[in-house]
Amino acid sequence: MPAPAWAEGEHAVLDARALLARPDVAVRIERLRGLFGMPAEVFESAVRPVLNGFAEFVQTLPAGAGTGGIPPGPLLLRSLDVALRALQL
Repeated sequence: MPAPAWAEGEHAVLDARALLARPDVAVRIERLRGLFGMPAEVFESAVRPVLNGFAEFVQTLPAGAGTGGIPPGPLLLRSLDVALRALQL
């Protein structure tokens, strides 16, 4: 089956694994895990499901006004950055 042809400005909807595996996202999640200060197993069972659901939900939402037509992810990145800042404070 050939890959779907996307119209200009459209992007495939990705699953959480694909979204969170991107290097720019993965590094932020690893920093979050460190700031939470919990064992990796606890993070994976308690926090990862929340991150997965959030990532899948926000990938199609714009990060702000005038950001339509860009690849999925800016709102996810911005949200992770806010979470990191909050934990650092």
